[in-house]
Amino acid sequence: MKKLLFMMLMMAMALTASAQNSKDDKAEDLLKSGYKLYFKGKYDEAIKLYEDALNKGDFSIEEVGQIQFSLGETYLRAHYELVDDKNKYAVNAMSSLEKSFVIRPLYPRTIFFLGRIYSDYFFCCKALVYFSLYAISCAPKGVDDNIDEIAGNWTQFNIPADMKYKSREDSIVVNKIIEIGKQPRSQYGLTYDMLTGVFRTICTDIKDEPTHPVNSYDGSVNFIPALPLYAKLIREGYFEALMHYACKTSKSGHIANGDWCSQNKELVDKTLAFIKNGQYLCDLKDYRSQKEDDPTEADKAHENIDEAKKYIQTFLSEKMNTQASVEAGNSIWQWVSSSPEVSVAIGDEETKWMNDNTTPCLIAYSCGYAMYQLEKGSKEMTAEAYLAGYRTMLKYYEENKDVIGNVPTLQNYLRLMKENPAKFEETIKNNMPKEKK
Repeated sequence: MKKLLFMMLMMAMALTASAQNSKDDKAEDLLKSGYKLYFKGKYDEAIKLYEDALNKGDFSIEEVGQIQFSLGETYLRAHYELVDDKNKYAVNAMSSLEKSFVIRPLYPRTIFFLGRIYSDYFFCCKALVYFSLYAISCAPKGVDDNIDEIAGNWTQFNIPADMKYKSREDSIVVNKIIEIGKQPRSQYGLTYDMLTGVFRTICTDIKDEPTHPVNSYDGSVNFIPALPLYAKLIREGYFEALMHYACKTSKSGHIANGDWCSQNKELVDKTLAFIKNGQYLCDLKDYRSQKEDDPTEADKAHENIDEAKKYIQTFLSEKMNTQASVEAGNSIWQWVSSSPEVSVAIGDEETKWMNDNTTPCLIAYSCGYAMYQLEKGSKEMTAEAYLAGYRTMLKYYEENKDVIGNVPTLQNYLRLMKENPAKFEETIKNNMPKEKK
């Protein structure tokens, strides 16, 4: 069972409560109000409107995705138009758009904005991944989005002399793009040459386990979930088909790429089915349904309860990001996703603070929730288990805040838990996800 199945399962559970019409109207009115401020150039007011709504509002996960996109778009525009010496708008744009991407993984504007902002800050590998996803997301429409113009700009990359690469992958990406830019073009266009050339180079030593848009707790690929997928596609012989499918929308390559796709339709269809079955780059409806646990994995998890408890103890006692903490966290993911004794619930409230930095907090929440269920001998979703998860998570957050950074939602919960325990319990119980019907 993949490490990310637990995250997929949790996201699926977050969707079980249907939104009421009044809630739909509330989200629609909020977005309209936000865009009015946006188009008037009142970016800070729009940002405050969205953030207050996310902190206080009651929205479905789809609505959270829409609001996070609007928030990210506003941050991005503010970054380009307002004085931003500390890059606060840019950093927040990345965070909000990433959250929206997890919920709506193939929404083209989200992907393009992420590619653009990461490119500005020389997160070269992430930027190229998002530009490739942008091409893929546009392919079904058969439209000309001038992807080659983006590729051409990348071959002219003017790298600052004092630049420090964000990762080994970034260094490989830049050098390979410059190399490709000096070579003659193939009949399939610059975009195809660049994407296939770069990813063939960068994925040669990456574990080929397909992953989901929800980032894994594994820093080995710099939190870029598409790279293991691309590595898998290359090894299985599907990668070229996917890139032809994507690049048929590019300005100079779409005719040749389109012809290739027509001549290799069966392979293209197999490629798209392969991705869909791998739970990646697909519509939300394709990965939201809850998966049945593998019986062999469940049996193994049942036998390893004592071992899981030790991992939980290690994770909660270790400082965040130590090797022991990372290994324990990965083991906890696997155990919780397979164990027939526990059933950790996550709802819309948790999507408000989930991001790359707070993934360990989500593991800590799962530790508290699961331990309560083990102690009670019941996997039933209860308010007490939910509270146990939050108490454990907030303690972990407080102990590791120097690494995680300030998270407003968690900070508010932490203060409330200390100052008014009764109000804290009431608030948490009110936010508890509804049972699946």
